[in-house]
Amino acid sequence: MRSTVARLASAAAAKARPTLKGAVFDVDGTLTRPNIDFAAMYQRVGVNPAHDILVAVAAKPPTERKAAEAIIEQMESESRDSLELMPGAANLIAWLHARGVRTAVVTRNTELTIDKVTSLLAAEELIHAPCFDPAVSRDHPLPSKPDPASLHLIAEAWGIDVDASAGAPRSSGLVMIGDSPTNDVAFGKA
Repeated sequence: MRSTVARLASAAAAKARPTLKGAVFDVDGTLTRPNIDFAAMYQRVGVNPAHDILVAVAAKPPTERKAAEAIIEQMESESRDSLELMPGAANLIAWLHARGVRTAVVTRNTELTIDKVTSLLAAEELIHAPCFDPAVSRDHPLPSKPDPASLHLIAEAWGIDVDASAGAPRSSGLVMIGDSPTNDVAFGKA
């Protein structure tokens, strides 16, 4: 009798949980080991660490903005030279793909960083290209996270309904995986 009740409770709980349809990943500190000194970046571009660096740089006068963007790109370029995957990242992506779970990436880095991450994952020989579809960087015309525009783009591309306007947030089967409370967690919640 107890096992029947346990099975029924488990079946009811499984019905309440959405099936995982897609996973959206951050890059720095999630798929890759953190290797950018963000404190130094903020200092070098003259932005208060309490502010969003991309927003603050975009608000600078054109000459200052271009100089700050060049510093950010230089630091990111240097970080790409020593970029390493987090342990288990390739295995996780391969595991998700083997189960039909789609993967995407949304990063505040450039497209070049996504390309580097993709090449590192391909070198593990567990994953076939394209690894992430879509792959959204700050080079994309959408606003950077935590603005949810790119997450909505991904959900739409995958045919997943994430509209929560009718009340409580829906359980869509889409998960955001990241390490930043202000960018990734806020992005996923939005």
